[in-house]
Amino acid sequence: MSEVSFGPQAGAAEAEPVRFAPGDRAIWTLPVLEAPNIADASIRASDWLETLQPLLSDLSPGSGQYWEAIREAAFEAYTRWQNAAPLERVTLIPTMPARFVGQEFTRLEARVYSMLSQAVPDTLRTAIVAARQLTSVQVIFRVLVTYQPGGLQERKEVLKALSNPDQATSCQSLHDSLQRWTRFYNRASRLGVNIPDPSLLLAGVDQMAQAVLRRHSSLNFRLSLLRNELRLDILPTEANIVLFARSLQAEASVIAVSGEDPEVKKPRINALDAPPTGGAEAKSGKGDKGGDNPKSKG
Repeated sequence: MSEVSFGPQAGAAEAEPVRFAPGDRAIWTLPVLEAPNIADASIRASDWLETLQPLLSDLSPGSGQYWEAIREAAFEAYTRWQNAAPLERVTLIPTMPARFVGQEFTRLEARVYSMLSQAVPDTLRTAIVAARQLTSVQVIFRVLVTYQPGGLQERKEVLKALSNPDQATSCQSLHDSLQRWTRFYNRASRLGVNIPDPSLLLAGVDQMAQAVLRRHSSLNFRLSLLRNELRLDILPTEANIVLFARSLQAEASVIAVSGEDPEVKKPRINALDAPPTGGAEAKSGKGDKGGDNPKSKG
């Protein structure tokens, strides 16, 4: 595999940079997409598509533009699929723009398809092969149709996670829950979902932190001061609730790493030199009292 060098090398005259020729980078191992039956599958699929950008842009000088064309064509077909009737969905097939169809892109397309087909779950790969969807844009289109990012199910999950999240039991779980809550809030903004009323958002944040604040009086006191300063109990706003959630997340992170969280139980290590209980000495003493000693008979 050739290397890319920039500038002159030591002890030699200034040389012309060695550039990648198409085919120098044979293949990348892409991140594996998780199965569609897990929680937050739609968001995980969106994250998976974002992680492909730097890898697929490094296959050849024009692979970055090629990957963007694949994404645009797949998402355009997915938008038409969402608005189509059931019978029209069966016949909908995404196609690449004409400028990216030609002999010069044949080898690049083969490598991109090979990498994508190895990164999707086995069930999805089997369905792709059975439907003879053997192009890169068709693979991405099948991923979008299967996971449906931005669909009705994801919108329901986003609204539920914002207004009715699970209660945290420790500072570490509170930090993770607030991180997830912030992510869903940002996701709702990008999807154009109507965010719940600020009072419902505040109730969701309070529900997450209720059990933890009962155990940490100092943390509860600091957050009470912040609530009064932000006027959350009088006139809550989305911006102030997000600021309150981030402050609570930072406080929970500090306590979680400090080891002061009572929910986290540290393992107890017994001393190695502790005297044994019920050892040989106790058994020998008990034998003397039993009268089996020969000296007691004399």
